[in-house]
Amino acid sequence: MASHRLKRTMRGALAASAVVVAVGIAPTTPALADPELPANASEAMKQLQELAKETEKLAESLHEAQDDLDKKNADLAKANKEAEDASKLGAQAREQEQALRQDVDKVAAADFEGARLSQVEALMTSSSPQVFLEKMYVLDLIAGDNKDAIDKLHATIKQAEDAAKRAVDAKDRAQKATDEAQRIKAELDKRDAELKSRTSKVKAQYDKLTADEKKKLKGPEDNSVIDIPGNSGIAGAALQKALSKRGSPYVYGDEGPSTFDCSGLVYWAYQQVGMTLPRSSSQQARIGTAVPLNAIQAGDLVAYKGHIGISVGNGKMVHAPTTGDVVKIAPLQSGIIAVRRVGVGS
Repeated sequence: MASHRLKRTMRGALAASAVVVAVGIAPTTPALADPELPANASEAMKQLQELAKETEKLAESLHEAQDDLDKKNADLAKANKEAEDASKLGAQAREQEQALRQDVDKVAAADFEGARLSQVEALMTSSSPQVFLEKMYVLDLIAGDNKDAIDKLHATIKQAEDAAKRAVDAKDRAQKATDEAQRIKAELDKRDAELKSRTSKVKAQYDKLTADEKKKLKGPEDNSVIDIPGNSGIAGAALQKALSKRGSPYVYGDEGPSTFDCSGLVYWAYQQVGMTLPRSSSQQARIGTAVPLNAIQAGDLVAYKGHIGISVGNGKMVHAPTTGDVVKIAPLQSGIIAVRRVGVGS
């Protein structure tokens, strides 16, 4: 059932993501203008464009499944650690319970043997008021010790019971996380096989293009020097890393160091400066702080449906566009769904 829902969701997403690939293949379009496909009537070119759109979306769904798997594995590790800690705490509480029971038993035995005196007995056997007060003081101490021992015993029993409940709960969550991780892994393997099959079809279709068609698909490259603000922190450093990969080929599913897909470039760039981001573009589009379109600055992540890049300022971004193209600077296009600021000031 979940697999059918996933397929329906993917089909709907494919139809909605037509703008994505066009982001990188319309470099002459003004910033934030509607994207345009290369002016070419070749059937091979049209088929390649459609295959590329669908395959890029499949690649991103694969990355999203991997992100989900990583999260479930983290949940599993956390639950197992909590179960282990709770079990240790329960064992310690049970040991303490045994020691406290012995203390309570000693007090009870002392009462039974007549070691403790009642207030009346203390009054009758005291030779003076001062002796009476001293005996009453001792009685209070003994009574207090007895109450403390019993209270500690009850508290320790409850602590042991609570720890046992937490251990059971943690183990239950660990089992659920394991089951979910296994389900996602199976889905991941399925998508990976589908991606490899589809990628080979895209390559075969790309090989049908003429040299002129390939040139038009790739478009011109922008090798201009980008001025990165000094206060842009990790975001600026990651942008610098991404810019250093201009000219690297686009390859579905790759995350460097020589070939990239769109989210792979962002993932790799931030990894080089010590920050690990999610692998999928959809998850990358949710991290950091939201930024209005009119406030985009160099280093911000610019997300589309199934596609993402890093702003270089002045209405442009660096990104890995699509098959047949390379990591490059290109104008921003319409269809932006999120702008996120990550690592600025860090």
